[in-house]
Amino acid sequence: MTSTPMTLTLTPRGPFSLAASIRFLEGFTPARYAGGGPSVLRLAFPLDGRWTPVGLRVRQDADGVVHAQARSPGDPPDRDAVRAQLRRILSLDVDGSGFAEVGERDPVVGGLQRRYPGLRPVTFWSPYEAACWAVISHRIRITQAATVKARLTERLGTPVELPDGGVTAFPGPVELLRGAGAPDVVPWHEQRLRQAVRDAYRLDGDVDDDTLTRITDGWRPYRTWISLLLRTWREDETGEISGRRRRG
Repeated sequence: MTSTPMTLTLTPRGPFSLAASIRFLEGFTPARYAGGGPSVLRLAFPLDGRWTPVGLRVRQDADGVVHAQARSPGDPPDRDAVRAQLRRILSLDVDGSGFAEVGERDPVVGGLQRRYPGLRPVTFWSPYEAACWAVISHRIRITQAATVKARLTERLGTPVELPDGGVTAFPGPVELLRGAGAPDVVPWHEQRLRQAVRDAYRLDGDVDDDTLTRITDGWRPYRTWISLLLRTWREDETGEISGRRRRG
């Protein structure tokens, strides 16, 4: 059940354009942003330190004031915490009242300010998500990393219903960090697991998502444990890790 909407109001100090932020996100590969059009920002995130999923619908009025409607599955989230996180995401926690003066002193900066009026940095939804991105994107193409992050969100994240449709929050540490000991998680992106499933169940061809879901659903609530058993079995059989095949 989704909580009652919570309304937040943020007043920028200095120039700020939500539309410019939305345009930035639409072109920023890691965000994989497809939102509510040029005037509405739709986002979801796990609340810092609490990991409660929160969804927001954000708009800006003609006077420049930013209004946000926040929802969360279950109990209402902490208002101050949501407000602080949204301020940081949109860089509204920084006083930009002196920003124009820099453009007056430096014509290059002034030209950029005129070309991109009101654009401020849009940060990752949380430092935690930024750290996850750093791990995911290490030594692979940015487009590949963005796909992995999007699939993690789709499979492990929490959906939040907004008036104009749902958004999904990136999974919190409990849902994501398999190495922390969660007993019932399928490591979807490990190809060796899919190969082990194929061999153990004597399947023809590659194991697609539907097949993996159908098989691993029968392992609940110990999908992590059984994934380990299968991986260990296949490594023993093929010698992929040790370099030599173990004989029975």
